[in-house]
Order: sequence, then structure tokens, then C-alpha cells
Amino acid sequence: MMIRLISVVSCLPSAWSHGYMTVPASRNLNQCPSSSGPCGDWMNKCLTDQDRSGGAAACEGLPCAGCVKIPPEACLGGGGHDTCTPGNYPGQYPIRNNVCGYFQQDDLQVTWQSGSVVDVEVRYILNHAGSYQFRLCLDGSDTDECFNEMPLKFEDGQDWHWVDSDWLPMRMPPPSGYGKDMKDRIVIPDGVECDHCTLNWRWDTALEASVFSNCADVAISSRSRPTDAFSVVTSDGLCLDIPGSNVANGQSLWTWDCTGTDNQQFIFAGDSWQITSAIDPSFCVDAGSDMSAGNQIFLWECNGHDQQVFGYDADAGSIYLANSGSDASLCLKPEGAWNSAVVTMAYCDNQDNGQQWSLSSTSAGLQSVFNQTHAGLTVASSAALRGGRVAAGSPALHKVVNFI
Repeated sequence: MMIRLISVVSCLPSAWSHGYMTVPASRNLNQCPSSSGPCGDWMNKCLTDQDRSGGAAACEGLPCAGCVKIPPEACLGGGGHDTCTPGNYPGQYPIRNNVCGYFQQDDLQVTWQSGSVVDVEVRYILNHAGSYQFRLCLDGSDTDECFNEMPLKFEDGQDWHWVDSDWLPMRMPPPSGYGKDMKDRIVIPDGVECDHCTLNWRWDTALEASVFSNCADVAISSRSRPTDAFSVVTSDGLCLDIPGSNVANGQSLWTWDCTGTDNQQFIFAGDSWQITSAIDPSFCVDAGSDMSAGNQIFLWECNGHDQQVFGYDADAGSIYLANSGSDASLCLKPEGAWNSAVVTMAYCDNQDNGQQWSLSSTSAGLQSVFNQTHAGLTVASSAALRGGRVAAGSPALHKVVNFI
């Protein structure tokens, strides 16, 4: 049973109310008095006043001049992008102590799996704009140094997100307004495991020189992954990716920075000629029933139809649609070398670097075999799978890759 801290809550005008993590529930949300009365949580200083710079301006470490607690732009209605404040230089201000506040370690609020993408939510009461981030500390010390060792990326690959100043600035008492609950999805790195560790939300604000921070107690378990799972990597180093880990019929695929998470893991099942999702191997990569150049690939329940039959040419580094006409002439190609680039079918071209893919796995060796003879040619790494195309003429003259 956690000790509930006692705090005097007043409805006098104040700027103490700023924000707190709600999913998973933060320690201050669990341990502070409930927000009862006419002001609700707007004036609950225990709950929402988690300014790690105290009453002083959070200027230490900022590579700019003119830092003050309340910059002029805050009074002139600016968006905060040009202020000398932590929000424009996120992570620079060192939190010397009490990253999590004066709260006890709490009961576990959630158990996540490594390699997963998870939901988090923060309730912003008074909007100072700026940059925010989520971090993990695994050793229980809950110091700024520990949290800095494991910043968590958002699902879009960014380390920090920006809070705009264009919505209602305060979660005022009813009926004036209700602030904003902001939901995000963050990536739990593959291989991370802890029985009891700490998640930190840090908000470096721009319309006030402050750094807000609070913490939640979480556990992370290892996730078993098929031993024959691998990443499909473009020539530009991006990975084939299932957006939002949404394995469902019709879910389109794109490329994204490689994270090692399960939504970037696929299985080229031995002799199946199918590329399936490692999250749910009953879903296959599909090129559309007409198998035409320009079709964007997507996921669909495996059905054995021609649009789900793929091979891998180890010499050319291309992934081809094996039954697309008499010469297997269609290959996978991303539309560009950027995050969220869609992947389409294009006419195979040995000279097109955009059609080169490598298969990366740390859990198994790769074996490149001719599909006619299944005679083995073992390769040591995904780089060894690159090279010139074997031939063009029939699917049997391509090479396919299977795991051993």
C-alpha cells in the first residue's frame, strides 16, 4: 500500500499546474491527494508542479544568451521557437537531483515487451510549448545520467516531440476549458529487460525556462522471436516496416529507419516462396491480384495466390514476384530513401540500386540456394547476398534465400 502524500490544495490563482503522465500512471498521480473540489487538478500543486528547476530559470547548459524564467515572447503571444529556453535546446539542462520528485517507488503500472511499440499519454494543464521525451532507467537510481543512457524513440523515429502553443493554454476550472491529453507511441528497444524499472517523461519548455519531469514504474519482459526472422534492408539502410505494428488485411508497407523491433521482422519460410510477418506469420506480403508495376505492397492473410509468391535473387540483391508473367519481371522497390517511403512493384532492373535489398539477421545464418537444385551456398552476412542478377528469363533462374 503506497503512502499518500498530504498537500494543501488552494484555488488561489497560480501557475503551478503544468502537466503529468497518465499512461502509465505516474508516481505523483498515484501518490498525491485526489483532485477534488471546484478547481480539480488545476491547483493540485503536488500533482502537477514538477518543475525540476524550482523557481529559478532552467538556463544551465543552454548554448544561448538572454535566458530568463519568463521570456518576453510568452507575454507577446509567440510560439516559443525563438526563445533562449530549454524547449529550443532539449536535453541540455541537467537535472541535478530528484528527476522523479520526492515520491516513493510505486507498484508496477504496466509490463511491456522488448521490441514493441507502446502507448503513453500525458495530461498538459498549462501549455508552455517546447520539447518532450520519454526515457528509461534500468538500475533504479533514477538519476538524470541513468535516464540519459536510454532515451526512447517515438514511433516516427524522432527522439523529441514538440508541444505547439496553438491550443487552449490552460486546463482551467469548468466550464472555461480542459487543456489537452496528448497520446504518443514509443519504441521499447529490442533486448531490453527489467523486473522493475523507471519510465521518465521530461518536458523542456519554450515559453518558460523550466523542465518538468515525472516518473512511472514499469517492467519489460523479453519477447521470443522466431529464429528465422530477419530484417529486409534497402540499399540506403532503411528497413521494410509495418506501420504501427498493425498486422491486418490491407495494411500497406513502407520503409523506415531500422529499429530492430518486431514490426520490421519478416520470415522467408523455407520453400514456401512467401514473405510473412514475424508478428503473425499467417499474414503474407501481397502485391495485389493484378500483379502490375506500380502496385504498392501490403499485408494479407496467406492464401497461396501468385501475388504472394516471392523469391530472392542473391546476386542482384533483388526481391522478385516469382509468378509475375513468364520471366518474373517485377521486383520490389521503395519510392525513395526516406522514412514512410511506400514500396511498390517495378520492372526488374539490375542497374537500379533502389531495387537492391539485403537480409539481416542476428539469430540465424543465411543460406542462398538455387531453387532448382537446393544445392547449398552458405554466406556469412547480408552483404554477401549482393551482386549481379543471375539471369532474367524464368523464376527458376533466380536465387532464393532460406534460413538454416
